[in-house]
Amino acid sequence: MKISLFISYVLIGLSGFSQGSWTQKSSLPGEGRHRGTGFSIGNKGYFGLGHYNSGPNGNVVKADIWEYDPGTDSWTQKADYGFGGTYGATAFTIGQYAYVGAHVYAGDQFYKFDPIANVWTLIATAPIGGSETSSFAIDEYGYVLHFNNVLRYDSNADSWLDLGPCPAGVSSWSTAFSIEDKGYVLTQGMLYEYKPFSNSWALRAPFPGEAQGGSASFSINGKGYVFGGYIQFLNPTSRQIWEFDPLTNSWSQNQDLPGASRRFSAGFSIANKGYIGTGTNGTNMKDLWEFDPLLSSFEENSYTSLEIYPNPTTNSVKVNIDEKLIGSAIITITDLAGKTVLQRAVTEVNTHLDLSQFNAGTYFCLISNSGGIISTEKIIKH
Repeated sequence: MKISLFISYVLIGLSGFSQGSWTQKSSLPGEGRHRGTGFSIGNKGYFGLGHYNSGPNGNVVKADIWEYDPGTDSWTQKADYGFGGTYGATAFTIGQYAYVGAHVYAGDQFYKFDPIANVWTLIATAPIGGSETSSFAIDEYGYVLHFNNVLRYDSNADSWLDLGPCPAGVSSWSTAFSIEDKGYVLTQGMLYEYKPFSNSWALRAPFPGEAQGGSASFSINGKGYVFGGYIQFLNPTSRQIWEFDPLTNSWSQNQDLPGASRRFSAGFSIANKGYIGTGTNGTNMKDLWEFDPLLSSFEENSYTSLEIYPNPTTNSVKVNIDEKLIGSAIITITDLAGKTVLQRAVTEVNTHLDLSQFNAGTYFCLISNSGGIISTEKIIKH
């Protein structure tokens, strides 16, 4: 009898991968969700709002807000959003306060969040409403973009000003970020730069990534980053992250997220690192990933071989890795939602993993050590 054995083999070297390193952090304590909101204030990050479909219970809308401390990799629940449960909201941060609003139930309404007092306060009503907007902040001003309208919020005067049309014609599910004294909005594959002092827009290098919308973004060290999104309308979804350098007006692809692809995730940055969490690809997620653009996932001039077989499998797999990782690496199996379902320390070259109790589907095998993710490979369970 002839037996066919499919072996998944990956040879990983520095020359084959782009800059950037991902590390999985503690998951959001609340439910998985998408179209939520993320922002940072000082050295803390915040996730909240969003919705998910629970089948017979219909659409579940969330009002909870969670504070993430990267120093302790821990979460603390904060006061619920001032309006209550909603999704599709945008957020920007000015100083020590965040401003969250333009959600699906009240497109002209924003609340100010004070993390010290743990209080939400309703601010002046925006002159034009609309959900699924994009926003960014520059100095003491917040800028909200929805279709052809550009609104500026003055945090000192608690007032709004309509700045006129945006040539981008910003569509729903666009994304925006700011770098120093300029704002950027990515919509329908085109990147536009905004200069507040002249209230003018300029078209920059087009986005080369596969995502068409529903992406998350943040900025670090004078560069902007765009993650994930949908490749065609809603599905399939992307794991790519792209870096934009305004000095050279160019894009470069960084290391793909080792976890599940997704659309409608949320992101923020703290110091020199970015964070991506939640989102959906049909499964609502609650995982959190830290992105360091200054590190590579692999040591220079080194390589790591990874064998997983049989793959696809019905019961178990064997994971073979380099002996130099024995005693220092961990094997983690996650589902499509990013939830860890199995974890083993690497104590020998060949590790046997029993998957017989897992449901049929797609899983990810991640090899990591203290430096972060070393390699990742997909496992198909029949």
